[in-house]
Amino acid sequence: ARMRVRVRLGGGLAVSGTQESLAGAGVVCLRAVAAVSSMMLLSLSVPMGEILSLLRRWRVPSALTELMGLMYRLIFVFDRTLHSMIRAQGCRLGFRNLRTSYRSFGAIVAALFLRAVDRAHRMEMGLAARGYTGELRVLSCRHAVSLRAIGLILLTPATTTPPGLPWLGLIPSPI
Repeated sequence: ARMRVRVRLGGGLAVSGTQESLAGAGVVCLRAVAAVSSMMLLSLSVPMGEILSLLRRWRVPSALTELMGLMYRLIFVFDRTLHSMIRAQGCRLGFRNLRTSYRSFGAIVAALFLRAVDRAHRMEMGLAARGYTGELRVLSCRHAVSLRAIGLILLTPATTTPPGLPWLGLIPSPI
């Protein structure tokens, strides 16, 4: 007997599915959370320069690795700029009520966009002045890899995850 679940949302919209499809959706959501968590762990524990160096050794196209490096750097530049703009707008009483908050938010977004475009133009001009040929040269160093480190890397998931996960083979996979 197949069980059918139906959830009615506002505006006449309804979402329905079987028990199997809801279990599949749950697995997809858990995998997405695991993937995001893994990427966060990687990005917070390994310097971006080393990640880019490894991607270059794996022959990932240089345009992609350079774009990743520039985006990573500019995230922090624009974050610092945004916080200074918010602080300045707050000093001018830009957030005293809802109306001025909306106006201040719009002004901050517009100014941040204009600064981003200006910074991109200045970076392009600077690269052209330095003879950019389509590849950014950076220093990279190779690290020695020990068998002990590899063993710890392989052993960690088996010792830190709860028992019974399907990939350990202790219970059958739901899919």
